[in-house]
Amino acid sequence: MISYDEALARIYQCCYPMAKKKLGLEDANGHVLASDVAALVDFPPFDQSAVDGFGISLAGVDSAVKEQENSFAVVRTVFAGDAPGAPVEKGQAVKLMTGAPVPEGVDTVVMKEVCTERQGKVVISKALQPGANIRRRAEEFCAGDKTLAAGTRITPPVVGLLATLGHASLEVFAKPVVSVVLTGNELVAPGTELGAGQIYDSNSYTLAAALSGMGIEQYRVLRIKDNREVIKQKLAAALDESDVLLTVGGISVGDRDVIKGVLAELGVQEVFWKVAIKPGKPLYFGTYNNEALKAPAGNDSSLVFGLPGNPVAALLGFNQFVKPALQRMMGESNGSSLTVPAVLTTGMRKKPGREQWARGVLHPVEGQLRVSPVQGQQSHMLGGLAQANCLIVLPAEQSDFKEGENVRVKLLQWEW
Repeated sequence: MISYDEALARIYQCCYPMAKKKLGLEDANGHVLASDVAALVDFPPFDQSAVDGFGISLAGVDSAVKEQENSFAVVRTVFAGDAPGAPVEKGQAVKLMTGAPVPEGVDTVVMKEVCTERQGKVVISKALQPGANIRRRAEEFCAGDKTLAAGTRITPPVVGLLATLGHASLEVFAKPVVSVVLTGNELVAPGTELGAGQIYDSNSYTLAAALSGMGIEQYRVLRIKDNREVIKQKLAAALDESDVLLTVGGISVGDRDVIKGVLAELGVQEVFWKVAIKPGKPLYFGTYNNEALKAPAGNDSSLVFGLPGNPVAALLGFNQFVKPALQRMMGESNGSSLTVPAVLTTGMRKKPGREQWARGVLHPVEGQLRVSPVQGQQSHMLGGLAQANCLIVLPAEQSDFKEGENVRVKLLQWEW
């Protein structure tokens, strides 16, 4: 068996970025930038008022606030979207709305709340700071500045920034096509009546939700019985149609665990099988030479993951192995989940030899992060994982963990 870190490193060696494509800004959310983005305009594009108020020149005005010295003739009003108009002279004021261009001659904008306007004049009742409340042209970006790097995931704030900088379309990485194939005679769909020895299938729903949460749009889920020939036929079709294939169940050493052998017959090259982790030891990873793919730089390998059938092991296998691979394929430069130190609220024990991912709840107490393991830590118990917001990472060779001990905690982030 290999370690988790070694397994993830081998997966990364086989990952390739998807092809690049152009998308309109309205369709870009959830994708990853495939090239650097520069500002097309200065931002702000002109000096702007940051508040509703009055623009004046402070030159020659005494810093002490005296009504007779701080009375200005209001010459006009400028709204956002207006031209700034003629220069403002000393002793004059222009009424400005938030976002309005600041006319020449104005060096300070005074907030409306500290002004009194009457009979065509404005009286200022507070000491002033030169340059106050003006957003200066290009104070954030100059036209041509690099503002976002390739590999940046596009989120709503990124969409807003791109629009602000004048971009109507951009180059992004395509998203992979994913197939999920589940095997098992015992599996039936929720909502139907259970027969003898049957259980409701949860894996197809959890993995579909996990893919959807990552913004993967092209995926299909197929549930099939434990029939070797049917399994081979369906896997062959899925391999030719997918950038990533996930199998669930049938990957261990039982009499009906045929997935590994079938994948070898279909030409999948095994990279590793079995990882020193708990849950999910019998995890499989391989690559398939897929001539139907149109990947960049001549790379035509599909990725193949064999996940265990136990629901917690399957979902954590997805989170810890498949998700990072998909993020790399989608072009994200830094897709790893946040890992933080926390203090155990109770002692824990495990057998040495495998890194264990205990499901936990992380919570702040008096400025300190504390983590408590949930009930239901076995690999078929989804109840604990449904409550958890983190994984407590218990190193392979350590077996005893004391109350109050510092441990590493990996946040669970199901939405990408």
